[in-house]
Amino acid sequence: MNNIFIRSLALLVGTTIGAGIFAVPYALAQIGFIPGSLYLLIIGGLVILLNLMYGEVVLRTKGDHQLTGYSQIYFGRKGKVIATFTLLLGLYGALLAYLIQIGVFTAGIVGMGAPWIWSMVFFSFASLAVLRGVRFIAELETLFAGGFMLLLLILLGGSLSHLELANYSGFNLQSLFLPYGVLLFALTGATVIPEVEELMRRQHPKLKRCILMGSLIPL
Repeated sequence: MNNIFIRSLALLVGTTIGAGIFAVPYALAQIGFIPGSLYLLIIGGLVILLNLMYGEVVLRTKGDHQLTGYSQIYFGRKGKVIATFTLLLGLYGALLAYLIQIGVFTAGIVGMGAPWIWSMVFFSFASLAVLRGVRFIAELETLFAGGFMLLLLILLGGSLSHLELANYSGFNLQSLFLPYGVLLFALTGATVIPEVEELMRRQHPKLKRCILMGSLIPL
């Protein structure tokens, strides 16, 4: 795989994997391991299908757009309004929550400074990175995604000694719908697909493979 493909893959993986991944074990534990795993496969499969469909839209539409732009092209002004409202309520609300929690976590780790100060520090550095462009963001995501996956493997290895098979049985019908929203949030990363297409503009035949791999790795 060439560097462009790897960076594009890391951009999709890094966007998808976030704080939502830490809620998945709790949500699956509430319903039971086997039904939770089925939930994971079903929601994961639907998210992969959605990502591939969005990638097809991006490929077949002239010009560079975001979700709101595509919604306006295909569904008119009402579609753009709905997409904008969805982004403001969902994506940007999640980003605001991340920003707040980053300040809280950093203040707790460092042991000094108010959380809002650390949030603003992170926001400043993140804004500078965004101003550098999507290629620079992709390079950062390659490092961050690789480091995060390594961290998860270390946590997995350290947890094996505490494995209890009794936790992998049972089914709680009262929590039947609990994993749905958690898994959907944890696996969603479609908003970055236009940027992935921009990076791979000279390698369009490989875009579908990148989207498929970038959706399977978080799953």
